[in-house]
Amino acid sequence: MWFARDNSLGVRIAAVALGLLIAMSSAGAQQPLIADIVVRGNEWTPAEGILDEVKDILRIGQPYTPAKALAAREAIMKLGWYDTVAISYEQVGEDVKVVIAVVEKQRIEQIIFVGNTVISDDGLRAEIRTQIAHIPDERRIRMDAGRIEEYYFKEGYIAQVAVTPIDSFGALSFIISGAQRLLKRGSIT
Repeated sequence: MWFARDNSLGVRIAAVALGLLIAMSSAGAQQPLIADIVVRGNEWTPAEGILDEVKDILRIGQPYTPAKALAAREAIMKLGWYDTVAISYEQVGEDVKVVIAVVEKQRIEQIIFVGNTVISDDGLRAEIRTQIAHIPDERRIRMDAGRIEEYYFKEGYIAQVAVTPIDSFGALSFIISGAQRLLKRGSIT
């Protein structure tokens, strides 16, 4: 029985010591406050849009934490405009300046219709939503391929449309193949 009493006393002493250690470490491990937030690497997208996306996550005067940096990075990546987003900080006295570094996706500089021998390129361009000088939206581009196929059908043709990834020059290519004229009853000539 004496062993149990000594053991419980030891457990209580260890618990008190652990509590003091945790209290001391949390007091010394205060997070630095955010003094400033800057955006770097944005050429086409305004910094204000990026800052607006993280305004509820990173605030001047609030503590900076790795969890907040991760949440801000994820929020910016969800915009779909960037290949890379990195959040870091620079020490400014006891506070930090948060640096949001982005690498923007390649903008669309040219839209090419390969294999289009039946309908004018201008007619196809009018049917799609993707525009030159915009950042590519993969979902919209897939929908545009479907719009081209529908336009061909409305014009009395059947065709298949594939899309190539945007090249290093910013060219987006819609590849049109198998364009054949439809007969009145839906058969192919």
